[in-house]
Amino acid sequence: MLAGAEAAQEVIDRTRAEPQGTIRMSAPPALIYYFLGDLVARFMVQCPKVHVYLKSFSRPVDVLREGFDIAVRVRFGPSKAATSS
Repeated sequence: MLAGAEAAQEVIDRTRAEPQGTIRMSAPPALIYYFLGDLVARFMVQCPKVHVYLKSFSRPVDVLREGFDIAVRVRFGPSKAATSS
């Protein structure tokens, strides 16, 4: 019984030491192309047991309803012409 407990503790320790699992992420196409693609690729090299599911949408997603863990959105502020008097 002690050997089984030690083996279980080993598995728990390994799991804590190295990130693993799946991250479901959405972002606008241009952001993925110009920024997130390379960033996610580097992350996956550093964390090979983490699978990143990256989906591009030109619309806002409902994170909970659509099952995403992360949604990156881009919003541009008003132009200087619109705010200057």
